[in-house]
Amino acid sequence: MRKEIIKLDSISKEYCVGEFTVKALQNLTFSINRGEFVAIMGSSGSGKSTLMNILGCLDSASGGNYWLNGVNVLDYDDNALSRLRNEEIGFVFQSFNLLPRLSALENVSLPMIYKGVRQKDRRRRAMDLLRKVSIEHRFNHRPNQMSGGQVQRVAIARALANNPSIILADEPTGNLDSQTTKEIMGIFTRLHREGNTIIIVTHDKFVAQFAKRIIKLRDGIIESDLIV
Repeated sequence: MRKEIIKLDSISKEYCVGEFTVKALQNLTFSINRGEFVAIMGSSGSGKSTLMNILGCLDSASGGNYWLNGVNVLDYDDNALSRLRNEEIGFVFQSFNLLPRLSALENVSLPMIYKGVRQKDRRRRAMDLLRKVSIEHRFNHRPNQMSGGQVQRVAIARALANNPSIILADEPTGNLDSQTTKEIMGIFTRLHREGNTIIIVTHDKFVAQFAKRIIKLRDGIIESDLIV
């Protein structure tokens, strides 16, 4: 039996906008097993970004429960959530979010600094991860010295730095051309085959087709949840 790594039970999220209450998510209940490759899809306003923020422990739900690797994260304070994010979740963003003054190697090493990994071990693992995504030849380059596809490879390597329980990617190819998109999604496919749990939030049907399961949101509810 495959082990649940994510379990959501009746997750809801509401925002107050003036005198009105916006229901961004409404009683979402689903699980994701270790090693799954899931795409979360939806148009603007569907709730997919809100769901991503909750899955990534960047925001809290208004109601319900969320277990990540057996831990109910809604019981955690801000400091505990920060540690959880660094150790359990590898983020890949559309805008890359690398530090511009740091080299590729230094950007990949950064999460390991927060975890207390020794410098020698950080450098060795960072180089191994850059090789894993075929960007080791740019290890000493800063983000502005690389193409968008190269920067995203570095960002994926950084996401893997602390061997996270899940890789959470938010529109990871949104700023890339079609050929580079294929290359980046090929990397995610390979990482999935190696046993990583990957969740991609996207509006792009081409990107979603690389996943093995597609969850579609509409108006804050699950419209469909299909194995593909």
